[in-house]
Amino acid sequence: MGRLSTSAECYLHVGDCLTVNLCPNGPPRFAPGALPASAGARRPARCPRAPQVCPDDAHGQFLLPASSLGKNRAEASLERVQDLNPMVDVKADPGDVEQKPEEFFTRFDVVCLTCCTQEVLLKVDQICNKYGIKFFTGDVFGYHGYMFANLGEHEFVEEKTKATKASQEGQGGSDPKKAKLDLAETTLVKKHIHFCLLKDALTLSWSTEGAKTALKRTAPDYFLLQVLLKFRTEKGRDPSPQSYMDDAEVLRQMRTDVLASLGVGTDLIADDFASCFSEMAPVCAVVGGVLSQEAVKALSQRDPPLNNFFFFNGIKGSGVVECLAPNLTS
Repeated sequence: MGRLSTSAECYLHVGDCLTVNLCPNGPPRFAPGALPASAGARRPARCPRAPQVCPDDAHGQFLLPASSLGKNRAEASLERVQDLNPMVDVKADPGDVEQKPEEFFTRFDVVCLTCCTQEVLLKVDQICNKYGIKFFTGDVFGYHGYMFANLGEHEFVEEKTKATKASQEGQGGSDPKKAKLDLAETTLVKKHIHFCLLKDALTLSWSTEGAKTALKRTAPDYFLLQVLLKFRTEKGRDPSPQSYMDDAEVLRQMRTDVLASLGVGTDLIADDFASCFSEMAPVCAVVGGVLSQEAVKALSQRDPPLNNFFFFNGIKGSGVVECLAPNLTS
């Protein structure tokens, strides 16, 4: 997905990062990339709220030793996360993020949530928005992955190259119409961008004429995400290969309910949900890489951020950035 620009790397400042839920589908890829953003004064990057390690975790997450079955996921991951980030003070918090008071989040500059219910995502996003904390969330469901960012009122600088005409080399053979350019002169341009709350991004009205036009170019993964979040909230887990037939039927019914509540047709999501089960390592790598890069860009305040969704479809092998906010469908 590309490498973070050198300018962003050079302008990293000291920051405190919070990653919630060290699941196979996100933070294992996110933590090694984003935690170095905290380097400088050894300020802490904290990994809280991790349930016990299960066999699927041990097989799918490289931060967990094989001997960590039954242990707290954050505490079991601590040693390897610290080894990957020797300049960062990494701490593990075994507490439940759902029980954390509002003040807990105010000590961080960046908060990243994965494997959380929609209720928790909306709650923490609102807290972060209130206190000017950069909020990220991401997940992987089979071949499908997403990232969402809410940076609030975000300012950043972008490097612009000023093209100037250079002198022509030689005489005769040169075409005077093809002037060479000297691209060495650059300037920094300060810019401002607004992000919306996750709640607003998930509750768009699709009934207006503008919304109907936008619907034609909106990735179906946006609607699929809402179905999968509803499943997680109601079932307390993600779709499991061990109960594929039952879960697929539940997903089809939830698809009907979710799309009806949004006022869009059920044809946006196919009947076959086979591609939404388990976590695919290559998809985790892509989504985690994008998420970590965006977190570092937010801390460094260099380069334009992705606003506000990134969706990756592993079947098609393609990703798309969608700006889904209330003003889009007005």
